[in-house]
Amino acid sequence: MFNTGGIYSVFYSGYFVIITVASILLGLYYGLFLALVASVLILYLGVSASFDTLDLIYKIVPLFIIAAPSGIISEYVAYYSIVRENLKNEIEEKNVQLTKYIKEIDSLQKQLIEQEKVKILETFTEDMSHVLKNPLMSIGGIADILDRKIKEGKIENIDEYLKKIKTESNKLNKVLNNVLQISDGKMVFEDVDIIALFDEITTDFRKRINNLTFSVNLDEHIKFLKLDKKKFTVAINNIIDSLLEPKKESVIIFIQSYQRAISNKKILIIEISNRQHIIPQVILNNIFEPFVSGGSTKKGIALPIVKNVINLHGGKVDVESNENGTIFKITLPIL
Repeated sequence: MFNTGGIYSVFYSGYFVIITVASILLGLYYGLFLALVASVLILYLGVSASFDTLDLIYKIVPLFIIAAPSGIISEYVAYYSIVRENLKNEIEEKNVQLTKYIKEIDSLQKQLIEQEKVKILETFTEDMSHVLKNPLMSIGGIADILDRKIKEGKIENIDEYLKKIKTESNKLNKVLNNVLQISDGKMVFEDVDIIALFDEITTDFRKRINNLTFSVNLDEHIKFLKLDKKKFTVAINNIIDSLLEPKKESVIIFIQSYQRAISNKKILIIEISNRQHIIPQVILNNIFEPFVSGGSTKKGIALPIVKNVINLHGGKVDVESNENGTIFKITLPIL
C-alpha cells in the first residue's frame, strides 16, 4: 500500500472489500480478525510514513465498523438458515405423521359410516314395519270379514267395508310415495303455475275428505316458480295431512302466500295453517326428525320428507304451534 500511494491509495478500499466479504461468508470473528490484521498493517505503514494519529484512527475505526454489522448479519443469516432447515424438516415430518393420521381417521370414519348406515337401516326397517303394519292388518281383517259375509250370503254394508279398504290403501300409498322420495334424489325443475298447483291439491283433498274446507289467498303477482312439481306436491300434501284432524266435524286449512325481500333477494313465503290444531311441544321440538314420537302422537317420515324437498328447492320450512293453532311457513327463492 505504501509503495502504491500510501493510505490514500485505492488499495486502502480493498481492505473494506476483503473484510466485508470475509465477514459475510465466514462470520463475525473472521471479519474482526481481518480488521485487526488490517489495522496493524495500517498502523505500521502509517507510523512509517509519519501519518497523523487522528488520521490513522479515521482509517482504522471504519474497518471494525464494517466488519461488525457484516459479521452479525452473516451470523443471523446462518442461524436462521439452520432454523429454517430444521423447521422444514420438522414440517415434512409432521406432514408425514398428519398424512398417516388422516388415513387412519378416514378409515375410522368409513367404519363409523358403515355402522351408522346399518343402525339407520335397522331403525328405518323397524319403524317402517310399524307404519305399514296397521293398514295392512286392517285391510287383511276387513278382507276376512268380507270373505266370510259373502260366503254366508250377507252382502249388506259391503260399500262401507270397501270404503275402509280404500282408506287404508290410501294410507299405504302415502307411505310408499314418501319412501320413493327418500330413494329418489333427482330433481326435475320446471316452470310451475303455483296457483293452479294449489288448486289441484286442494281439489283432490276435498274429493277425499268431506269435512275439509280450504281458505286460499295466494299472491297473484307470483304465478310461476321453478319447482320439481312431483316432489313439491308430495311435500304440500304431507303438510296438509299433518294438520288434519279426522275426528273434527269440520276442518279449515288456511293457505296464503306473499313476497318479501331479504338482502336484495326476493323470496316467496307460503303459509299453511290450521287454527284449531295444536302439536304437542314434545313433538314440535323435533318435528322434522323421522319417526318422532311423544305421548299418544307419533310422526313418521312425512314431515322429514317436507324438509328435505324444500331444502332441495333452495328454501326452508319452519313450524309454529300454540293456542292460536299450527302454521307451517315455507320460504322459497324467486328466481
